[in-house]
Amino acid sequence: GMQAGATDKAMRLLVVSHSYMEAVPRRKWEALRDLAPDIELLLITPTFWQESEFWSIRSEPYCMERFEVVPMRAVLQGWVSRHAYVSPALPGVVRRFRPDAIQVEAEPWSAVYAQMVLLRRLVAPTAKMLFFTWWNTPRQIPIPFRYAHRACLEATDLVIAGNHGAEEILRGHGYEGPVEVAPQLGVDTELFRPREKNRKLMAMHGLEGAFVVGYVGRLTWRKGVDLLVEAAARVGRPDLHVVIVGDGPEREELERKAAALGIAEHVIFTGVAGRAAIPGWLSVMDVLVLPSRREQWEQFGHVLIEAMACGVPVIGTNSGEIPYVMGDVGQVVPMEDVARLAEAIDHLARDEDFHRQCRERGLRRVESEYSHVAVAQRLARIYRRLNIDGHHAQD
Repeated sequence: GMQAGATDKAMRLLVVSHSYMEAVPRRKWEALRDLAPDIELLLITPTFWQESEFWSIRSEPYCMERFEVVPMRAVLQGWVSRHAYVSPALPGVVRRFRPDAIQVEAEPWSAVYAQMVLLRRLVAPTAKMLFFTWWNTPRQIPIPFRYAHRACLEATDLVIAGNHGAEEILRGHGYEGPVEVAPQLGVDTELFRPREKNRKLMAMHGLEGAFVVGYVGRLTWRKGVDLLVEAAARVGRPDLHVVIVGDGPEREELERKAAALGIAEHVIFTGVAGRAAIPGWLSVMDVLVLPSRREQWEQFGHVLIEAMACGVPVIGTNSGEIPYVMGDVGQVVPMEDVARLAEAIDHLARDEDFHRQCRERGLRRVESEYSHVAVAQRLARIYRRLNIDGHHAQD
């Protein structure tokens, strides 16, 4: 029989994803390693990834007890659904690790998922096959991928969905296995935490004594930032300022709109801010608004949990995943409803008790649901339910 050593008891999880090339997203897995001594992790990432013409990432190998990151050469890197690994070392690495479960963070029709489904058949036939999906909007799958998609869904033992809309779509495509809903990434509570208002930003933009309504993200039509500008004008408080962090094709249109509504000097466009600058901007906001329009569109709204972690009350529309992410901690308003959005902002500006309640609820929710540790705990529960033969069936 097997030796009853620690490594025999451990569940070996292989994760394949370009999302863990950098240190911050990996913290979730480090948290899992720390709180689940019965799980051993191997992460495979591409060596290099071109995110956009301005931004590329390199992944470094990394190793600690029960946690290893192995970067490998990929082709068509930068394309989430088309890239695949070309390192000749890949089959050997997987065979030696002897995974109990293989989790690929890519859609089921993607090249990398098909590659790992085939590789499992060849070198790790007893491993359970999982993928992580964000995909919550109905769309046609291109022809060459369609056949692979069906085969890959049949080969899948468990799906982890980053939002509730994704489950519906999977069922529509004929997937009948288990689906668990869990966020892909928690929020880094060391970076995103309540802090003193950033005095420098306050002085630079004349925000002393103002009630600041903020937005962080791309300036595109579907994000509904124009609705936020209209709502701000409708609230009509002389102390109300809007701070818009980010850039995009709608920027000039938004500047025109603010001018036309007579609030141009109260609407501040900061342009693009790096991740490290966002906590400073959040610190000066009294409320963060995510005014997305379009059914099903918002796949998660990560900035919501960043704001909550900083103690900033949140308002969001009922687009896609937003109401699930906010739970009962913020105000959910109907999409495209400027009057209701203005009311929600006004309520927070007028009612200090309500403002404090929203702040405290948000902080509690991040602690219990969205910190790296909370996300890792949820994943550990999901993996233990997989019932890997001979490991957890009898525990």
